[in-house]
Amino acid sequence: MTRAVPTLRSLHRLALLAACLLPCAASAEGRTELLKRCLNDYGGIALTLPYQPSVHIRSCATPDVNYDTPVKTPAGRRELELIGELTLGTELGNVGADDYYAAVQGALFAHFDSLFKRHGFVRNSVAYGDARVRKDPNTLRMLAGLPPVPESAEQAARRIASEPPIPFVREARYVRRDGAGQQTLTYQSQAKNTWRITLEGVAAGGAP
Repeated sequence: MTRAVPTLRSLHRLALLAACLLPCAASAEGRTELLKRCLNDYGGIALTLPYQPSVHIRSCATPDVNYDTPVKTPAGRRELELIGELTLGTELGNVGADDYYAAVQGALFAHFDSLFKRHGFVRNSVAYGDARVRKDPNTLRMLAGLPPVPESAEQAARRIASEPPIPFVREARYVRRDGAGQQTLTYQSQAKNTWRITLEGVAAGGAP
């Protein structure tokens, strides 16, 4: 068996490929450093997020850095947006889709609530959302090829009222007081699988 000897043409192609890859690698490294700089003001939130549900950083903004967002924030404000999968990486038996969604929301909130408290923030308000999707029974009957059942507005209101909500934390607010003043932090669940963390009152030079 003879070994293939690289030709000048093949070597030239390899050189061109390497030249193309180097800027890409440099660009990826630059983005990583940009994200690290942006996360400096979020002590405890790592570049790699070992959370369940699995989430990653969608955008990050400070007055000096904007990562995957076209704008920077005003002085004293930081914004971090996360996006993730609506799964806990495990099945929950016969739990319905609405209850499962509430469980996903609950798992992520529990992690961040603990993280914020470890960094000295005190939760002072919570707003809840409802994970229950109230389906029109006549729409379901039509999809099943069955005729609709007449229902008055009053009957519909009673039916909806009889279905209890499936609560999850839609928004939570925190405060932290130190020698530099007061910082406020807001955790928000947005657009199903997106979460936003906003930090305000950050002194010049960044937050610890």
